[in-house]
Amino acid sequence: MRAVTLEDFSHRISKALLMVTVAMFLLLAAIAVLNFKDHLESDKRLARIELQDALELLTSELYGQIGILVSSSEFIDYMRSDLINRRKNEHLVRNLLSRISWSGISGISIYDHIGRFLFTTQNLDNLNLVNIPICYLGDTFDVEFGDCVGSIYIYLSNEIIIDRLQQINPKIEICSSCEPVKKLPALSGIIETRNSALNLPIEIPVKPDYELLKSSIAGIFAICAIIYVVLLTQIRSAVEAFIWRPLTGTGTEPIVWTRSLKEIKESHYRERLLSDLTKETADRERLLADNIHDIFLSDLATLKMLVWECDGSPDGKQRVNAVIDVAIKKARNIIDALRPETLDTLGLEKSLIILFDSLPLSVNRQFSGCLSSIPSGIDLQVYLIIKEALTNVIKHAEIDWASVTIDVKESSENYTLFIEIKDTGKGFDVRTVKAGIGLGSIKGRALSLGSHELVSEVGKGTSIQVFLNFEGDESHGVNKNPHR
Repeated sequence: MRAVTLEDFSHRISKALLMVTVAMFLLLAAIAVLNFKDHLESDKRLARIELQDALELLTSELYGQIGILVSSSEFIDYMRSDLINRRKNEHLVRNLLSRISWSGISGISIYDHIGRFLFTTQNLDNLNLVNIPICYLGDTFDVEFGDCVGSIYIYLSNEIIIDRLQQINPKIEICSSCEPVKKLPALSGIIETRNSALNLPIEIPVKPDYELLKSSIAGIFAICAIIYVVLLTQIRSAVEAFIWRPLTGTGTEPIVWTRSLKEIKESHYRERLLSDLTKETADRERLLADNIHDIFLSDLATLKMLVWECDGSPDGKQRVNAVIDVAIKKARNIIDALRPETLDTLGLEKSLIILFDSLPLSVNRQFSGCLSSIPSGIDLQVYLIIKEALTNVIKHAEIDWASVTIDVKESSENYTLFIEIKDTGKGFDVRTVKAGIGLGSIKGRALSLGSHELVSEVGKGTSIQVFLNFEGDESHGVNKNPHR
């Protein structure tokens, strides 16, 4: 599984925040649409109320005109007379009708109380009609409480009525697909529309303001985008300041977003190891200087004194040779501590074999590939890693057997080196046991070259693995000693 980098972590946060922002945008957009629909329905209700008010005003006007007609003494006498007198007085009704301004009434028909036809005007080709009962309380026209003597049908002209309604409310328009008005509203029971057949194709149109809706949604989108950018910036800064930097110890250094937490930790660990190795090298150089000062200078001073006192006798020469032999042995010990001489004279493979033979441990070795291609400097680290690991086996594993595997593989560009030191001893729990100087030195040297893996389990032994790549430049190789 690929390690998660800060860039990956930031991308996941961005994705989650984007999903939340999109959800918030969709929620707010849905609320905006619902509000838009509510306002649209409210506008439609107001339009219906305004249309109803216009129709009531028209009805009131019609009632007023009919009231003038049926309240006249000529009309009352006409309705209360018998059939013969009605025919005699019919001309009076016609004269009365000619004096009244109809304002949309194209004709009327009059019927008696039992529904018999009495009188009609011409121009009855329009189907819009309203039926009004003719009732009198005494000599007063009263539909609700009076004595009904007949009824009057009013025929209405579409054009004139619609024009009048548009004068009342200019918002009223003729429509082609709307539901036409079928009935005039009643005025407190005064006008009844029995057998009415209105067909007024009118409405007060309500036009949805989609531009306003689009502007609202665009505004919501802009606000959500701004919130997303601000929150993303703040979250990234918070993650960097309070999580990533404390975990990686980067301080105020620029963050490389493409590196994982593991890589950053390993990088800092390698830097510390490099510092430790530098310090170790300085310590070894000081130790070398101390040894040269304390050992060689002391031996050379003794040798000088012996040479001064030597009288050329065999005993004197023997004493001088003994001092020289001790100095040579001490010099070799110092050199081996810094870099085994066999690495330069015999190479890494034979140096390791000599090391294995010198240990109180049976070592099963498996070497493959060209070990001589390992550059000088790396071969020393490999040697010291294996030596330290085998020393740990002897000290802690409680077993007299171990295996060492070295595999060098060559590619077109570089070499790959794999090292494994393995035993089947008592092992330990890597989670609870703190690494000592030996394991710390092995890990430090391994990570200074490449990567390192330690696997151990109680009762099943320990395995140390090292992986690294190096360039196959033979001019930097080992075993080039001409004396081999």
